[in-house]
Formats: sequence, structure tokens, C-alpha cells
Amino acid sequence: LVAYLVASSGAVVGTAADTSIPEASALRSTLSSTLPDYMVPAAFVVLDSLPLTPNGKLDVRALPAPEITDAGEYRAPVTEHEQLVANLFAELTGATRVGLDDSFFALGGHSLLAMRLLSQLRTRTGLELALRVLFEHPTVAGVAQALDQVQAEAQILAASGAVSVSRPPIIAGLGVLNPDTDGTQRVLSYGQIRLWTLTQIEGASGNYNMPTTLRLSGVLQSQALERALVDVIERHEPLRTVIANEDGAPVGYVRALEAQTTLLEYEDLSSLQEPEREAALEQITARDSITHFDLSRDLMIWARLIKLNGDQHILTLVMHHIAGDGVSMGVFCKELTQAYGARAQDQAPGWTPLAVSYADHAAWQRAWLEDSGELARQSQSWQAQLAGIPERLSLPTDYPREAGRSRAARYLPIEISAQTTAQLQALANRHQTTLFTVLIALYGTLLGRLANQSDVVIGSPVAGRTTEQADGLIGFFINTLALRVDSSGHPDLNTLMERVKGSVNHALTHQDLPFERLVEDLGVTRSLSHTPVYQASLTWQTQEAAELSLGGLTIESMPVALEQAKSDLALYLTPMPNGCISGMVEYDASLFAEGRVAQWATWFVRTLDQVEGLGQTATPVDTLSLIDQTERQQVLELFNRTQELDISLDGPGTAVTTLPELFEQQVARTPEAIALVSGDEQLSYSELDARANQLARHLLALGVRTEDVVAILLDRSVGMIVSMLAVLKAGAAYLPMDPSYPRERLSFMLTDSCASALISTSSLLDEAELEAPLTIRLDDYVLEVILEQYPSHAITDSERSTTLAPQNLAYLIYTSGSSGTPKGAGNTHQGAGNLVGELITAHAHNTNARVLQFASFAFDASFSEVMPALASGATLYLIDDAAVRTDPRALGRFIAEHRITLATLPPVILPEIPIEDLACLQTLVVAGEACSPALVKRHAKHCNMLNGYGPTEASVCVTIAGPLDPQMDAAALVPIGRPIQNTQIYILDGSLNPLPVGLAGELYIAGAGLARGYLGRAGLTAERFVANPFTPGARMYRSGDLARWTEDGVLEYLGRADAQVKIRGFRIELGEIEAAL
Repeated sequence: LVAYLVASSGAVVGTAADTSIPEASALRSTLSSTLPDYMVPAAFVVLDSLPLTPNGKLDVRALPAPEITDAGEYRAPVTEHEQLVANLFAELTGATRVGLDDSFFALGGHSLLAMRLLSQLRTRTGLELALRVLFEHPTVAGVAQALDQVQAEAQILAASGAVSVSRPPIIAGLGVLNPDTDGTQRVLSYGQIRLWTLTQIEGASGNYNMPTTLRLSGVLQSQALERALVDVIERHEPLRTVIANEDGAPVGYVRALEAQTTLLEYEDLSSLQEPEREAALEQITARDSITHFDLSRDLMIWARLIKLNGDQHILTLVMHHIAGDGVSMGVFCKELTQAYGARAQDQAPGWTPLAVSYADHAAWQRAWLEDSGELARQSQSWQAQLAGIPERLSLPTDYPREAGRSRAARYLPIEISAQTTAQLQALANRHQTTLFTVLIALYGTLLGRLANQSDVVIGSPVAGRTTEQADGLIGFFINTLALRVDSSGHPDLNTLMERVKGSVNHALTHQDLPFERLVEDLGVTRSLSHTPVYQASLTWQTQEAAELSLGGLTIESMPVALEQAKSDLALYLTPMPNGCISGMVEYDASLFAEGRVAQWATWFVRTLDQVEGLGQTATPVDTLSLIDQTERQQVLELFNRTQELDISLDGPGTAVTTLPELFEQQVARTPEAIALVSGDEQLSYSELDARANQLARHLLALGVRTEDVVAILLDRSVGMIVSMLAVLKAGAAYLPMDPSYPRERLSFMLTDSCASALISTSSLLDEAELEAPLTIRLDDYVLEVILEQYPSHAITDSERSTTLAPQNLAYLIYTSGSSGTPKGAGNTHQGAGNLVGELITAHAHNTNARVLQFASFAFDASFSEVMPALASGATLYLIDDAAVRTDPRALGRFIAEHRITLATLPPVILPEIPIEDLACLQTLVVAGEACSPALVKRHAKHCNMLNGYGPTEASVCVTIAGPLDPQMDAAALVPIGRPIQNTQIYILDGSLNPLPVGLAGELYIAGAGLARGYLGRAGLTAERFVANPFTPGARMYRSGDLARWTEDGVLEYLGRADAQVKIRGFRIELGEIEAAL
């Protein structure tokens, strides 16, 4: 944090008049008294003036970098506590000189070192310092001042006779349960009980093995190695503690090493040729790594020495996690090195006896946590911290999440450059936190974007060695922390960092609560398909790697892959001496394909690379670009190559411009073909055209003009289709109204649309009690006489008020409104005509097709049934009986009796229709709501099954998938397909940045099918129809739907981004219901 200062008016920097800016030390001292440490600038830079941009704003990039020198900034520690803290800072971080203002984390401190620091401070001063104090005041001065305060409080408590609640020391022998008998029973730790319970549930496996494979080159004394193994195993009880099942409860006993016990298995491969030897070696080490331990009788470590040739050996060590952890392996290798060196000289290792045992620590942990009430206190804090977490992280998978899947582990390397690492460390320093916290924050953000969740929980192991006495012990100290990353509200980087910093600090402060106890206290529902609380983890490996040194041998570590993944996704990262971060991604190969995980790893690194400078802006972190230029071109251009310059049905040079022309061209081609069937009534194309032309001329005679809205309130009938065509031919837009709607809703639609005329029947008008400037009653005998007087040939532009153009309004559809009132979306001839051209091809319309008209006339899907049929020579079948539409079995009979070949139906009704009634279908289109794989399996093997998607605001349908595969995976998403002709689909984040393949975002629609907007709702239109950033001067529609691209350019629908729902294909805004209530 750097402060830039300018002298007040009249003062000139560097002159005698320059009295307005105090020294940096004085500024820092004053600010420290009123601000937390992390808000106090690390440097102060005095300028004559602040650099400005041409627009008069501060030019941040032009600000000079601060010049900080040790001589000018260093303040030496003075008091006893200051000197102690400074020395410990230097000892733990390796810094050569530490002053009062040096930050522990800026010097390279991290979470593990922080715990060691507090442990050593406790040992040397007897004072208990909370971890949060170190994060809030990480300088030498801040920590020393906190120690002074704790000491003063302890003295007050002592004088009053009160007892201070702090971590007591571990007492030797506390872990022996039966000292008066054989003295072999031991207290088990929370962690040991947890792993024992898991092994009882899962059965024998290598899931909790810690394998190490080493190549040894040189002269090896195998007997000295075996004796050294005995020394280490004898020294550390957990390596020979067995756990018996006594009445369903685990009981630990220390096993004595018997003389005949074989500790080092031998294998001789020296007689094999090189290829066979390497193959045998790979087979043996793979088998050893998954050795099954019998926890009730085996030693908890297993070793094999494999001879390759005279001076080449392979040493395999496998430790069960119940006896140790990563730090334990380091202790093991260190002491094995010492013991081997002594045994090679026929001497015993000269170790100082252990002051306490792991069982003593387990007993101490139980006594302190349970007797002091600390366990309950930490549990309550954790429950509050994790209240409302999602059940699981919903990462997109390639394979079904089944309870009995293999969970096979696979690995991919990952590396973060030294330059990026330095930027991440600088960010950590600015927030007075650790590099680990930065990585958790950005890893959590990426996971949230992958899973489309703003609340993510990441598991992370913590060493669990909270006392200095535990440092030299082998045992299962490790605990798992649940770190919550809350990215709700699209926070900027600084806001996110403070949130995650608080989450990490809380977790470390309350790290004593065993994870298994946390799971129980949270009441998490157990599932065999995923781990509880978290499904992704991050392990920050800062402790020194376990290194073995055996005399003059050259030792090379060999990679060992674990058999099963511990979670869905695990990230292992290690800071390297060259300044970079190296690691690997472990993933569950029974859930994810390698390519998907490799892409995620690339996105994570790409996210980290963009951190520099982000802290100076308010840019939301979840809008960081994950996409490179190639991927950008893929999702913006390659997947949207839908341009069709000629969408005519009559061939090149005869481009259709309006809906009446589309229909009239078909009338000319097949005048005598049956166009429409409704009950016992049917009309040929020429008859239907004649009736529509006569009614259109009547509308024109009554004064209906181009762009007027004419409402149609009719039951399903020939008159409904005639009226629809007549309004279009007159140049007006039709407003379909369902007679089953409440009178209030019909009245609102009629008034809101400013309809110039209403076409209906006497009975429907009497029931609805509606009024319009013009009312046309189709059942009026006088009207029938009048219509017969009009010519029946096609309407021309000379008869209309103005020329009918593609940009004119074709129809108006009212959809549910979140504000409490419906909203009318107006669609043009251009958009509607574009859809007709697409569907005729996609749905295989032809003169032999029998098309079902199922959808409500007031629903836009009715247009996609009617117009493509009438523009292609098909026969349209209306369901004139309302009972048939609501009874799936009756609907099935209707389809079978009329030998329907093409039907568009909502998925919800299909399971109830007898499959044999659909045998006549050649094409089945599902639309209006999400379709399940079960439906696809049921129907796709019998016909050409398609899945359509689209909102009213984009002319009904914008993507089509199909033919669907009847063999598709039961856990997969049924795709919604690719964009139709002259349509572009964009998957964007909250800042309208394109998202790469596989990442969920909001679906935006552009192209020929866009509606004009919402009639009379300019504000809402501007909100939902926004400027298209990829095509200057164009618009796109914000759908509110969540979707993602697949690798082959197909879209998958993931749900809604808002509260809108769909029932039987109808869009419903819950806000409209709430307003009505």
C-alpha cells in the first residue's frame, strides 16, 4: 500500500515553506493509532502534483514506484517481547534482519509457520495468542504489543484468583489407558477414530495409503536398513498401534515387535532383462502402493526392497494414514537416516527419548477440548460459519455420478510462473495475509464459475500440530478445514480477499474441531456419490519434503499415483525455490474426462495471470477472462456461422419478405391440397386463402391499418386460422387471446395493446364482457353475407394503408411479467419468416406431412405449428375438443386416429401418452421446458426426435437439437442444439464477456428473430434488449436462462438465473403471482 502526497497550496516541496508534509515515520505513527495495520501505507511518496489523464482523472499508471530502503525504514526491536518476536520471525522465515515494521507474511510466513510461531511463543512465554491477532497485526510491533496485552490481562486474572483458559501442556503418560495391567491400551485420537470408521464402511482398500518409492544407487547395507526400520518403529507407537473392534467401538493397543516379524520384504529382479525388469518393477510398485492394511493386526508401515542389479535398488515404503501424515513422513525419513547411519557402524541411534507420545497428545486433545468446553465453542462457531452451504459443488461431469463408481484417480501437472507468483504474493502482502489465502480465493472463484454457484466450500488439510511438543512425533495430526468462498454479489478482488481472509482466519483459529465432528454437527446428509461438506480441495505443501539420506547412496524419488481420488477435484500446490508454484491436479476419472480437467487447469492459471492491477479497479473477479483469442473466435464466430442470405422457399432470387407471401406462394403450388382440418370441417389451400383474403378486405374497409393490433378471441376452429391469416394479410399484427383466461387478464391485454379491433364470437364476447373500438363477430349471419361480397384473390399493397415490409409487426404475444402485470412482446415478419424457413427444413415439413396443432393459440408455440405447415403444403390438424388437450390418453388416440406425422409437445405430457399411439409420428419435437434422457430413450428410437429452445422475445425458437440419440447417458443433459439460421447465441458473464466451452453463463440471443421489444414498456425493453457488443449497431436479448457450450458447438440448458419457472411450457413469473396475492 503506497500513499502519494502533494504539498498544500502555497508550499513548494524541498523549500523552507514545505512544512505541510510530516516525515514518513510520523505519518505512520499517527495512522497506526487510528487504522488497522493493513490500512497503514508501507511507503509514502511526496509529489509536486498528481499525474492526470487528458480527461482530468488520476493517471494511476503514471504514479512513480516508491523507493524504500532498509536504512530509511528499519526500526530495531527494543523490548523483550519485540526482540523475541523478531528473532522468531527470522528463525521461521529465514530473514536476515527483522525490524519492528516487518510483516510476518511479507517475509514469507504462511499458515503452517504461523502455527509454529504461536506454539513457540506459547512455550517461551506461557502466553496464549489467538491466530487472528497475527493476521490482524502481522508486524513485529503488532505481535509484541498483543503479547504485552495478554500478559497484562493474565496478571490481572492471577491477582484476582481467576483461572485463565489457555492450551495446557501435554503430560507424558496421559495416553496410557491401563497402566496397572499390561500397559498396552492407548487413547485414540479423533482422527484415528475417523479413519477407522471410514475403513469399516468402505472395506479393505488402499485409499488411505501414503506410498513412497525411492531409487537407491550405490552400496546398500540391507541389514542396517532393516535394523534402522526397527529403531524408528519401536520409537513411534502409532506405527505399531493396532485397532480392535470391541462391541462396535475402536480400541487401540500398542503391538510389541516380535523377533520373527519381517519388516523389510525382499524382491530380486536382477536376473531379468531390462524390459522385463522394468515391467515387473512397475507391477510390483503399483501393487505395493495399494497394499491393504488390516488395522486390527498389521504394523502401520510396510517396506519392500527390490534389487535391480549390483548397486541399484528400489525401496518402497507404505504408511497408513491412520499412523501418520505428511509431516510424519518427514520425521520418519529424518530418523531413518539417522538410524541407518548408526546401524551401518553397528551402533544404536543416539536419540533423546521422546518426551511425550502420540497417545499422550490424543488424550490431551480430548481433555482440553471436551473438559474446557472448547469443543462445543468451536462447533458452534463452525456451524454459524457454514450455515446454508450448498449440498455439494455441482461441477459439470462427463460421466454419471454413481455411488458405486471406481473413483479412479488421474493426475495432470500445473505450474504458475514466478512472475505471476510474485504478483499473487504482492496481493497477499497488501491484504496482510498469506499466498495460500489468495490461491483459495481465486480457486474458489473459478470453482464457482464452473459450477455456476456463488457459494463454494473447499477442503484443505491443516497440520494440526498446535503445540511445540508435537513437532517431533509421528502420528495422524492432520485435520481438514472447510473454507467457504462467498462470491455472491459479484465482488471485486479486494472485497473477495477480505471475505476469504476472514474465512481462512476463522478456520485456522477453530482448527481443533475434528472434521468428522463438524460433519455430524452440521447435520449434513451423507451420500455415497460424493464426500460431505466439500468436493474440491486445495493442499498447500509448504513443509519441507521428506528426504532420505542413506550413507553414500544416491536417492531419487519416483512418482507414485494413488489408486482412488479422495474428492472430485484436488489441487496440490508447492512453492518452488525458483519463485514459481508447481503442482498437480488430481481428479476423479470416473466423473471427468482428461480434456475437461486440463481446460480447468488452464483457466485457473489464466485467472491468476490477470491479478496484477485488478486490485486497483472495481472489476468483479468472476468476470476475469478465461478465454483466449482462439476460444473467443470459436464461441463467437465458429459456433454462430448461421448466416443464410437466401431463405426463400422458391429458390434463389425470390426472397420471401412477409408471412402472407410465404402462405400465398404455397397456395399457388398446391391449391387443392388439404390445408386445414378441424373436426368435420376441412379447407383446401385455395379455400383457406380465399376466406382469409375476404376477411382481410373487410378489416381494411373498417379502417384497420398496417401496424395496428387486432385481437383474436376464438376457440380452436377454422375461424381462428382464417382470422390469423386475414389480420396478417391486412398488414396488421394479430394478438391471440385464449378464451380460458380470466376476464381481467383478457381486458388488460386488450387495453394494454391498444387493439384497434377484436375478432371473436357472440358467446365469447358476452362471457368476457370485453370492449374494443371495432368488434367483428364471426358467427354474425350479416357478416357472412358481407364477406361473400369481397373479392377472394390475394391482397396487394395498394389496398393496404402502407406497403407491408419485413420490419412490420406480425404478432403480439403476452407473457408473464415479474412486476405483476403481463408484458406484450412484438415480433416482426422478418423474425417470424426466418423461423418458418428454418422449421420447414428442420422439422421435415412437406406436402405429405400431417401436423398437429396442440399449443394454446395465445402461446407463441402455436405460430411454430401453424405457419410452417401452411407454408410447406402440409395439412394442419386442430384439436377442437379441449378435453383432448388435457387428457394424455385422449391425445394419443387423436394422434393415432388422424395419423399425425409431426407433433410439437411439452415433455411433461409425453410419459402419459401410450407409446403405441405415437407409432405414426415421423418427427416429434419437444419444447417449452427441459426434456429428460428417459423421455429421449422412450421416444427417439421410434421417430426423429428434436429438442427446441427459444423465448417469445426471439420468435419462438432459436436453437434446435436432433435427431436425439436414444442411447444417450441417463445422467447427461439433453442438448438444446445449435442456433437456427441467421441467429447468434452468446454465453456471457455478468460483464458481457464471452465464456469458453463448458462454462455456464447467461444465454443471449441476436439475429433476425429478435422481437421489437415490449409494447409500451420502454424501460423493460432497454433492460432485456441490450446493445450487441460483438456487432456494432445490433441488439441482443438477455434471456435469463443459463447454458453452456459443448466442445462440438452444441448448447446445454442449465436452468434459470432468476425466479421464472415453466409449467407445461408456459413461462410464469412468480412476481406476477405474488402481486396478485
